[in-house]
Amino acid sequence: MPFATVQICHWLFDKLVLPIPFSRRTRPQLRPGLALQHLLSLRDRWPYSSPSFGASRDVRIHGAISLCHDYASAFAPSQTPPTTAAPTAAAPPRWRLPPTGSVKINVDGAFLPTARLGAIGVLARDSSSAVLGGFAWHIAVIGPTSSVEASALFAGLEFAIANGWASALIEYDAAVLFNKLHRPTPDLSLLGDLLAPSRHLIAASCGRLHVGFAPRSANFAAHTLASWASQHNDVISFTSVCPELISRIVLDDLSSSF
Repeated sequence: MPFATVQICHWLFDKLVLPIPFSRRTRPQLRPGLALQHLLSLRDRWPYSSPSFGASRDVRIHGAISLCHDYASAFAPSQTPPTTAAPTAAAPPRWRLPPTGSVKINVDGAFLPTARLGAIGVLARDSSSAVLGGFAWHIAVIGPTSSVEASALFAGLEFAIANGWASALIEYDAAVLFNKLHRPTPDLSLLGDLLAPSRHLIAASCGRLHVGFAPRSANFAAHTLASWASQHNDVISFTSVCPELISRIVLDDLSSSF
C-alpha cells in the first residue's frame, strides 16, 4: 500500500479516536487493511453528534471504502483463472463380446444407386471373438434402399438358424429398422412388410434369436464386407478363416472388447 494511504488510515483513526484492531504481531502491511475493516464494521454505531464527524460523516465513510478498494488491489494475491482442460470427445462405442455360449452376428447392407444393386455383409463370432463364418454378396433392390438393410437382417437370422446355434444375437446399425422391428403396435408401412419375414423367424425361434442395435463403430466389420461387395463383382463366403479384408478390424474389435 502506498505510504500516503497508510498515513491517511492512521489519520482517520486518530481523528475518530478508535482503538487500532491489531496486535504488535500483526504485519505492518496488513495493519491499514485491518484498521479499515474495523472502521467499516463500526460505522453504524458512531453517533451523528460526534464532533469528529459532523456533516462530513458520509464523506469519510466513502473515503474509507475507497481506501479498502486501494488496499485490496495493492495487496490481493494475483490469482490466475483456473484453466479448464478442453473436453475430450468420448470414444465411439466398439464391438463387445457376446455372452458365454452365445454367438454374435453382425450384419449390414450397402446400396449402389447407379446400378440399383445392393450388397449385404454378415459376420459371426463367438464369445471368444473367434470367427465362425460369414459372407458378402449382391442382391437386387426392388423397393426402397432400406430394403437392403432388411434383407441383411433376414440373412443374419437365416445364417444363425442354418448353423444351429442355440443362442444368437444379430446386431445391425439401421436405427429406423430396429425401432420398427420392436414396435409394439402393428406396422402397416412398406418397411413393416419388409421386416415381416424377420419377425416370423424371431417368433419361431422360441427365444434363441435376438436382435440388437449397434452403432457403425461397433458394426464396422460387417459394414466393410457389405461395402466391398457393393464395389466388386464378386462374392465372399468363409467359415473359420477370416478374410484379409476384415482381419485387422476383427483384431481391433477383440482388443477393445474387454
